[in-house]
Amino acid sequence: LEDRLGVIPGVQGVTVAFRLPLAGGFSPVRWGFEDALADTSKFQAADWQMVRPGYFELMRVPLLAGRTFTDDDNHPECNLVVVDEVLAAKAFPNQPAVGKRILVRVRTAEPEWVEIIGVVGHQRATSLAGAGRGQVFFADGFLDFGAQYWALRTPGNPSALTAAVRAAVAEVDPQFLIVDL
Repeated sequence: LEDRLGVIPGVQGVTVAFRLPLAGGFSPVRWGFEDALADTSKFQAADWQMVRPGYFELMRVPLLAGRTFTDDDNHPECNLVVVDEVLAAKAFPNQPAVGKRILVRVRTAEPEWVEIIGVVGHQRATSLAGAGRGQVFFADGFLDFGAQYWALRTPGNPSALTAAVRAAVAEVDPQFLIVDL
């Protein structure tokens, strides 16, 4: 689908995430440090997002430190995350977050260590009125079920691409459900 959408005339780029900013429906992931293993009240909440490599660049989310995901990072064995500036400042005040590890509970009942490879600007997840929680981003291959919310960048009127997007989706699988365009 990514390839089909990417060749539509007027499309400058394509990405996919499991949730897009301001789409709502975010649920928290628990994160913490070693001390949270003995005292679960020390776990904290952050919004989590699953994104494809290239997401931050296409969505123009500024990279503040480190790097973003590559295709080599996009598989379940790769325990790497990108965090936003809010989570980075809370977890590691006055020190760099890149290269540090945090515990997360997202795939299993038991927390697992992940390494922070990058820090990005904060995106408002649910409302322009409030900043919201810090965020942790996983490559979509980390959870091995694939992101579902597609975004296309175009310099023109996005609604002009509706028919072409519907046709591209139908070419891949006519049973795919398009909820909102």
